[in-house]
Amino acid sequence: MPIYSILFSSPLATTTAAGLMPALPLNYLLFGTATGPSSSASLQWDDVGKILTVGGALNITGVITKKGTGTPAGLSALGMQSYDTVAGWFQDNVQNLSNGVSSSSDMVCTADTGTDSINYIDTGINSSGYGDSGYTIGGALSGYLLCNGGDLTIGTATAAKVLKFHTGGTLAANEAMRVDGSQNVLIGATTVGASAAKCLAFGVAATPPGASAGLAHLYAANGNGANTACLSIWQEYAPYAGVAVASTTKVPHRVNGTTYYLLATTVA
Repeated sequence: MPIYSILFSSPLATTTAAGLMPALPLNYLLFGTATGPSSSASLQWDDVGKILTVGGALNITGVITKKGTGTPAGLSALGMQSYDTVAGWFQDNVQNLSNGVSSSSDMVCTADTGTDSINYIDTGINSSGYGDSGYTIGGALSGYLLCNGGDLTIGTATAAKVLKFHTGGTLAANEAMRVDGSQNVLIGATTVGASAAKCLAFGVAATPPGASAGLAHLYAANGNGANTACLSIWQEYAPYAGVAVASTTKVPHRVNGTTYYLLATTVA
């Protein structure tokens, strides 16, 4: 199977066994192994524009391109683009094969004032042997999204869409919390009252266990039956922690630095 050509000057039109070579820019390097015309070359390099194209038609638009099948969106300000038509997931991948204590695989974007140490955003995953003493917020195989030098904004840009957090799996049942388009925060729930806005809502939970030293639990529990959620508090505050509530039991609440006591009763 013939190689089309390696071109260093143009305009040039050359008839080869594989077909007609079209006019090309000056200092254009082209490799191809297919039997069709040069537009199907496997690799092209434009030394003037410093443009690399891997696969597909000729590219003289200033974009490093990995081309596949199909027509991608016409995007602006591109420096690099990959596209294909794949019946499954399609990825650009970074893999660090080291398992060192400071090793990770990262994708980084840097601001105009950024360096290796400031003003960047980094997403990645730690190695299997990770143990860097300067980043103990994560351990081995922890993934992360980190912004250095500025605020980190996470959200949706379309009305009525939600921000979801999930744990323990990737099913709908694994959703732990969401923030909806009306700025409601829902924990263990996916819907809230139609008129609710800027509310904190809890799904019904089991009673928190005792002996949770140093914690005050705020949660929702069923009242007199199913679907009768009421706001509940479990406090580990001696001498009231875990004791039976009587009509004389005082429940402490601290407001603006002052502790107030509410008399409790179990009589409706």
